[in-house]
Amino acid sequence: MELRALVSEQDSFLALGGSAGYSVRRIKVEAGTYYQRWKVNYYRDVEELQNARTVYASAGVRALPWLELRARYTLEIVDRYIQSAFFSIREDL
Repeated sequence: MELRALVSEQDSFLALGGSAGYSVRRIKVEAGTYYQRWKVNYYRDVEELQNARTVYASAGVRALPWLELRARYTLEIVDRYIQSAFFSIREDL
């Protein structure tokens, strides 16, 4: 379990978050949430988001001793809902 907090009065920046994870044999899972007073998204256009809350879940499995498959889902809650899904393959050399 992890808890993080960052507060800066100078820039009026605030970020709080926490996560919990579990790992057994070849499988890892994690879920968490965090809040950011200001967040910048770089998708099609650059946009500044205020009061962004993010909820996420991820899972990974080591398919082979040198190969890991990962999936991650995030839901950003701002003035609208922004959903993202990521899939990755990682090779250990």
